[in-house]
Amino acid sequence: MGKAKVSLPFKRVLIVDDDASIELLWQVLLKKIGIKFKIDWVTNEVDATAMIAGLVGQGLFYDLVITDIFLSGSGTGLDLWKKATPSQRSRFVIISAADQDKIVEHLKDQYSQPKFLRKPLDLDESMKLVIDIFKLGSMEESPAKPSVFEHS
Repeated sequence: MGKAKVSLPFKRVLIVDDDASIELLWQVLLKKIGIKFKIDWVTNEVDATAMIAGLVGQGLFYDLVITDIFLSGSGTGLDLWKKATPSQRSRFVIISAADQDKIVEHLKDQYSQPKFLRKPLDLDESMKLVIDIFKLGSMEESPAKPSVFEHS
């Protein structure tokens, strides 16, 4: 039997980045959008996978996952994105100073194209993308479908 979708009075945001200074930028951006939010912060793919699995185990998923492409440890933001179902992937933003076209070329035959923001981040572009993700998320079924994030 499936779990009931739980509606929260705030947006859950996971930031996966080993640069702690970027958290303030995202806090400012989310406040400017005018939403209530709760940010979870981790620096590597292993901890992010555990955080996501914990929510999926409760029948939930993050409203937004922001991940740098290069993280501390051995995994990358793309590794994290690849573990997600297509519905879950729609909630991800990958940020990087790397050339987006080369990354997309590498993924083109295997996956849909991830949402990217290029560093240094443009506030207006970032706000538009986050608003679009929140709008899409409110129209979807719960993205907490089985994936490799499934809590065991």
